Amino acid sequence: MRRLVIVAFVFVVLSSVAAAGLKVSVVERPMGVKVGYPVGGTADFFAVFSDEPTTYTDIFTPTRGIHTLPMIKIVVLDDGNNRVILGRVDAIGMSELLTLRVAQYVEERTGENIYPYLFISGTHTHSGPGRMAEFILWGIAMDTFLQEIFDDLKANLGEAIIEALKPENFRDAKIGYASRELTDEDNIGMIHGDRRSSNDELYGHGYIEHTMNIVRID
Repeated sequence: MRRLVIVAFVFVVLSSVAAAGLKVSVVERPMGVKVGYPVGGTADFFAVFSDEPTTYTDIFTPTRGIHTLPMIKIVVLDDGNNRVILGRVDAIGMSELLTLRVAQYVEERTGENIYPYLFISGTHTHSGPGRMAEFILWGIAMDTFLQEIFDDLKANLGEAIIEALKPENFRDAKIGYASRELTDEDNIGMIHGDRRSSNDELYGHGYIEHTMNIVRID
């Protein structure tokens, strides 16, 4: 339910700033992962479990190198009255606790409480860092929780946001948005499939959202 509220809020704010003097700041930087971090949700099928723990792993095998850098992207939208901070990380997911800790990190260094308008999501890549959340299912899929990895990601996200909030990084911007009703010809099940049945308790079994919303910022 909170996710639906967040999406609705973001679109309301975006709609309000669309006709106003919109400014945007964009920062993209490497996530700061280290060789040896386990990856979230993938490993050698026949050697998932490590023979013995290493510096960054507990039950998973450690990574041996980095082929492409996992990235952080921050977009800040501001019209002088409303502000929205959108974050994207190359990770299997994003926890509410990590979002809160990132907001606290930024507030400690800038004095600004960004939590009410901070939204961070993961790209759901299985090549991002594991051990990010202290939750039993995350432990099974991503190795057990490690505070160092959590703190590294918190700091890198926080620093990217602090950089994006600097006044000199804002530029004039335009925003456009549109909605389209999908049909069966659009292969809607692949686009908006409810793989984990999370919609069932809200809308009933088998519900699929037919509306696709698109936002563009120039």
